[in-house]
Formats: sequence, C-alpha cells, structure tokens
Amino acid sequence: MKEKKEDRRIRYTKHLIQDTLFELLQRKNLEEISVTELCSNADVNRGTFYKYYSDVPDLYHHLEDELYEQLKEALGTGLNINPESIFREILDILLKNKEMVSILLQKGPDNSRLVPKIMEYCKELVFSEINLSGDGDYIKQTEYVISYYFGGAEAIVMRWVKEGMTMPADTICRLIGDLNKPFYDAYLRR
Repeated sequence: MKEKKEDRRIRYTKHLIQDTLFELLQRKNLEEISVTELCSNADVNRGTFYKYYSDVPDLYHHLEDELYEQLKEALGTGLNINPESIFREILDILLKNKEMVSILLQKGPDNSRLVPKIMEYCKELVFSEINLSGDGDYIKQTEYVISYYFGGAEAIVMRWVKEGMTMPADTICRLIGDLNKPFYDAYLRR
C-alpha cells in the first residue's frame, strides 16, 4: 500500500515540475530558464528536481517525449497507408495539444525533436507496411523516396505549427496528400 502513495507523490511532483516549466515557457525561451527559478516557482527543492531530470533541457525533452508517445499510441501499429489519414491523425493530436505544441516548438530549442521523431516513426510504419520485392537498388530507391516524402511533410507540419495552426487541418492533409500522390500511387498501391 505504501508503494502506491510514493508512486502517486512522484507523479504529482513530476507533473508539478512539468507544469511549472510549461508556465515559464509561456513567458521565456528555454535557454532563459534556470533550475533555480523553476524549482522556486514549483516550490520544490533542487534535489527533488535532480532526482528526475538532469537539467531544464532534459525536462523539456521529457515533455516532448510524452507528446510523442501520445502520437505514437494514436497512430498504432496497424496503419492504413494513406497520406491523408496518417497526417489527419497527427494533426488532430497536435491540435488537441495546440497550446503545448506551440509553446514547445516555439520557445524550445531550435533542434526540437518532436516533429522529426514523429516523422521517423511514420516512415518506419510505412516502410514496414510496404511489400518490397525486387533488387537491392529498388529497395534503396524506395527508402530515398520515403525519406523525401516525410521530409517534405515534416516541413509543412512545422510551418503550420509555427504559424499557429490557423490553416484548417483538412487543408494541410489534402496538401500533403496531393503533393505526395505520385509517391502513394507508385509505392503504396502495389
């Protein structure tokens, strides 16, 4: 019984620290936030902070990882390989977490891992669903095409997020789908 109370307290403390970082990111960039300031605002001591995180960027990456896990769970492993359905799912989750995503990607480091990790995961899912047969050159060519496809989609999603996600998600999905229709027809409809 005592074990559950400790787990709940740990979750509460981590949640408090994460919420405090999120509040500070609404006013400052990540590089401007110190452990001391964060702990003071969260009303936790530095030792407690360091029990769970090595520094403020580590905490930031934990927040990104939590959102990434939500996206991964929503995409699942059984994938209907259709460009619009893949990105519709991603954009819906980003919209659901709009405030958090906007702050994480706009106030965090320039090398945010969130969208690239999502795209890498989608690439792996798509690649695992493609029935590749043929010689090594064809397989290598397909890998290049998939990289191109998701690189362009990543750029579109990043721009959409940085512009405040104001363009309708349906429009973004249709745009990604239209731009990648030749890829879809050539590689995924086999």
